[in-house]
Amino acid sequence: YAGGGMIHSGAGECVVQLAEKAGIPTTMTLMGLGGMPTDHPRAIGMLGMHAARYTNMALEACDLLIAAGVRFDDRATGKVAEFCPDAKVIHIDIDASELGKIRAPHVGIVGDVGEVLTELMPRVEANPRTAWVENVESLKTAYPLLIPGADDPYSPYGLVLQTANLLDDEAIITTDVGQHQMWAAQVYPFRRSRQWLTSGGLGTMGFGLPAAIGAALAAPEAPVICFSGDGSLLINIQELVTAVEENVNVKIILMNNNSLGLVH
Repeated sequence: YAGGGMIHSGAGECVVQLAEKAGIPTTMTLMGLGGMPTDHPRAIGMLGMHAARYTNMALEACDLLIAAGVRFDDRATGKVAEFCPDAKVIHIDIDASELGKIRAPHVGIVGDVGEVLTELMPRVEANPRTAWVENVESLKTAYPLLIPGADDPYSPYGLVLQTANLLDDEAIITTDVGQHQMWAAQVYPFRRSRQWLTSGGLGTMGFGLPAAIGAALAAPEAPVICFSGDGSLLINIQELVTAVEENVNVKIILMNNNSLGLVH
């Protein structure tokens, strides 16, 4: 269970190595997407209220939860008392105030996620956990992520997937906040850390365009795509002037539903 702390510490590769060595199905929060490639055999997608059903079912059945750089946010856990009810919890976070704030861990480790996992790796025995992995795969087959309109480029999911097909892994994806954000998070094939820039806990509408401009200035050779909604884009639409003045390589994909869809 890996989150934004994994991204900030540059620990994505450490998480991948641990998952491979110990046969651990791995889920990511909204802010952790890309730390493990979404098509990795041990990746089981984003957890929580916008997750595939199988992801949450796998978490419910697990007996050990390694929480790396996460906050146990309610959109990830739901009712926290019923989240991973049978699991021993190891919580790793650089911020000591996060340990035990929401969910009391059986083992709490204050430290940089990458440094902690690097120290932990030699102490972990290689184990493919074949039965557990096969159980999770059977759940995935029975309860997959539902993607209506995946083949229709004029549907929300289809638009995100068609956009992904036109880009390589050098592309940087930003979003505002709302339904478009969740559609992108659910189906875009993120394969590296910091490929995905979005506003998590603060839910900052208007984040996407300024973030895209900043990303384009920092990485001028990379294509930058900003998924936005009609409500969010209007909040900082004046930054189009900045984009023009700086001549940045930013493309905006506006998903207009004439409402604040997630609120509605």
